[in-house]
Amino acid sequence: MTTEELTAAHWMTLKKMVEAAGGVYETRVQAVAFLTDKTGTGAVVTAKPPTLTTPGAALDKARPYGEVYGEVEGFPKAIFTQAGFYFNSAGEQI
Repeated sequence: MTTEELTAAHWMTLKKMVEAAGGVYETRVQAVAFLTDKTGTGAVVTAKPPTLTTPGAALDKARPYGEVYGEVEGFPKAIFTQAGFYFNSAGEQI
């Protein structure tokens, strides 16, 4: 991602990227500065949002997660979402 793309990114995406790179999210400006190379070249530190790698993994409430309001097509029992996956009320991946 370029500096411009980072600046335009949603704050939650920036937060996940900063935390994945070992930092602490405070503000959008701080996040962009943290994720860009300090040399001023505009190069970006490689950092990806955390993902679940194990199928059937449980919801990790220690990491950021979202609540689902309403019905999601294909996931009628979804209550929580984390890293692009949906979870039921028991915290099991669906």
